[in-house]
Amino acid sequence: MNWKSHLIVSSIFIILTTILVIYLSDDNILRGISVFEFIAGIGIAYYCALLPDIDIKTSKVFSFTLIVCLLAIIYFATSEGYIEIIAIVGFIVVIMFFDHRGIMHKWYTAIPIAIIALFASMSIVVALYAFVGYISHAGIEKSKD
Repeated sequence: MNWKSHLIVSSIFIILTTILVIYLSDDNILRGISVFEFIAGIGIAYYCALLPDIDIKTSKVFSFTLIVCLLAIIYFATSEGYIEIIAIVGFIVVIMFFDHRGIMHKWYTAIPIAIIALFASMSIVVALYAFVGYISHAGIEKSKD
């Protein structure tokens, strides 16, 4: 599937997740959800829907991720965030060694992705959207076994 097809499929998952989140917020299970959490969650879901293809060096998500990483390095360099710079560079080096349809195309990779989203955003809603977006891609494509 190409990236456009993945975004279309993920839209179905995102709509269902949004219905679930709204239902749970009405039942006070998820209280105090902000509009920002919805918007950020949906954006993260679309990004995570393309994330399994980060192992293709010509993919849109690979290019976008590199640009974001470089901007983050510039930001942290101006604020003396050397540990963050080392982590970002380490991340870039690691993704260079992924094989296509390897670990990034496994459904269970959605779990650490969601945990990272949870700690980065401190929002269970954003983490749920990250998980659903990732599963919408990794769950429908075969991985190399």
